[in-house]
Amino acid sequence: MVKIKNLKVSSKLSFIIFISTISMIIIGIIGYSQMDKMSKHIDEIYNNSMLSVQTMDNIESNFHAQDAYLLEFVMTNDEEKHNKLNEKLQKNIQDNEKMMKLYEQTKKTSDEQKVYEAFKSDLTVYAKKVNEIITLGLENRNEDAHVKHTEELLPLKKSVTENLKHVGQINEKMAQQAYEVTQQSAKHTLTTFILVILSTIIALVILGYVVAQMITRPIQSLEIEIGKAAKGDLTARATYKSKDEIGHISESFNETMRSLSEILGVVKQTVYHAGSSTDSMLLDIKNVSETATTVRNTMEKINKHLELQDHGIQENAAAMNDMAIGVQQVSESAATVSELAVKMNEDANAGKEIVNKSIVQMEEIHDVVKRSLHAVQGLEVRTQNIDKAIEAIAYIAEQTNLLALNASIEAARAGEHGRGFAIVADEVRKLAEQSKDSTIEINRLLKEIEMDVKNFAKEMQIGQQETVKGMSAIETTSQTFDNIVTHINGVVTQIQEVSSSTEEMSAGIEEVSVSFSDISSTSQTITQENIKVFEVTNNQAKSASEVEERSLQTIKIMNQLQKQISQFKTKEE
Repeated sequence: MVKIKNLKVSSKLSFIIFISTISMIIIGIIGYSQMDKMSKHIDEIYNNSMLSVQTMDNIESNFHAQDAYLLEFVMTNDEEKHNKLNEKLQKNIQDNEKMMKLYEQTKKTSDEQKVYEAFKSDLTVYAKKVNEIITLGLENRNEDAHVKHTEELLPLKKSVTENLKHVGQINEKMAQQAYEVTQQSAKHTLTTFILVILSTIIALVILGYVVAQMITRPIQSLEIEIGKAAKGDLTARATYKSKDEIGHISESFNETMRSLSEILGVVKQTVYHAGSSTDSMLLDIKNVSETATTVRNTMEKINKHLELQDHGIQENAAAMNDMAIGVQQVSESAATVSELAVKMNEDANAGKEIVNKSIVQMEEIHDVVKRSLHAVQGLEVRTQNIDKAIEAIAYIAEQTNLLALNASIEAARAGEHGRGFAIVADEVRKLAEQSKDSTIEINRLLKEIEMDVKNFAKEMQIGQQETVKGMSAIETTSQTFDNIVTHINGVVTQIQEVSSSTEEMSAGIEEVSVSFSDISSTSQTITQENIKVFEVTNNQAKSASEVEERSLQTIKIMNQLQKQISQFKTKEE
């Protein structure tokens, strides 16, 4: 604290600005690091969980499409159609292999790895069965291919699908756990950020108050002492001691007051002695008729004393001129300090403009968050529309199932002739059931997506509220800059008052110097008159009368001078 006290005023204000800048940089770094940490965590959730879920869903969808292609393959004898369906099947298999390679690059838990290994094992057998069915279909052994598809491939497909769903459930659970961890991290980050901002603001306010007191208190104390000096109390002394500009001004003021006090003390003594000498001279004039020799000797003593007095007055006048120069230097220093304070005021205004720009940027962020929230709400509405469409598809699948059941009944009534139609009706019914199951699964996923969208909308609303809080915090900072500008303006005003007081002091010193010049002139006149008296001592009566008159004038002048000097207090009483 002592080191801060000894700094210059400009350095003190620069210190406050430096601390404020460092604090804002620290807050920005903390906020950026926490946001970057959350962003990486979210990316990890997407890459390791959501991307895995999406990949498994695509693989499962390809399996259903592959089964549909395979069923159509075994139900037709058209070679061209066989080739097209075979191409689709092979492309479907290749797509699944690519997605499986992509999935294998993600991080997996031990449970997830076990389920995935079981899935790969079933998939190998499944692929072998598919190739066997394709071979039977190409040989036009559709009935054998259909039996193999129904009895061997479909149970295996069910196992593969269950493993896929199990992997998806594991990833969904991991995503939910990661989401909860992210939520807790976000709350912790927000709490930490708010505490850091509040602590920084409190520290800056305390530091600003302390530095402001370091500047204003000594100036106010010096102003009081200068006021005392302006009223004639030359015992006034500044008590502030420091190595800054105000400390130097205080030392210069104390030295000026000390010099003035000493000079006026000498002047008082000189006036007192001059008055005593003049009284003695009057007594000598009354006795001048007794002896001319006594008068002549007395006049010689008076002349010598007046010469010494005139010499002392001239020295005092020179000292007063030196003191006037010192006061003028103090006035110039005060003007320089005033200019520096004005410059600091301009810097503070520039800082305020930067804060205002930050407010505009926060408002833009607030608008972006608001538009994003509207987009998320629109996504929620579209998800609800898709849900309605899925319900319609489920209804159609259910009706198709009923129609297939009716067709099976009619085929049974037709006997041997309806056997092939019964097989087709049974497959249609199974496809309808699978479509229904798929719509149920899609509906479930849509519900989860809708829930995620709602949660994201809530988070966007929280983000919107936080931007409002950020705007409020920046506006508070702007008000703090306003207070700083107000305090600096107060300092400028006080420094200008100090400069005005030093100018008044300089004018007073010039008046005292003029008075000393008048005293010197009067003393020289007395000396000349006494010489004339000495030269005409033979005419004692006339000379005595003239000397008495001059002596009375001298006493009057001395009384006036003593009255003027008595207005100044030169020592503690």
